[in-house]
Amino acid sequence: MATGKKAAIPVKGSLIGAFYLRDGRLVVRVAGRAANTLVVLDKNGRQVQRLTEPAAARRQALLQIVR
Repeated sequence: MATGKKAAIPVKGSLIGAFYLRDGRLVVRVAGRAANTLVVLDKNGRQVQRLTEPAAARRQALLQIVR
């Protein structure tokens, strides 16, 4: 967080990455068996979108989200 405080991320599963978008939303990468899931949270921590990541990208680094 910008304040330096730690905050629990309200997403279930094994979290393997996260980053903030320019507009303040948070994207969290959740590990899956066949493919990972990207969960987008708004500024208040509410889930606004879930995206299934392509299986080919499973072992690649999370660099950005393009919608």
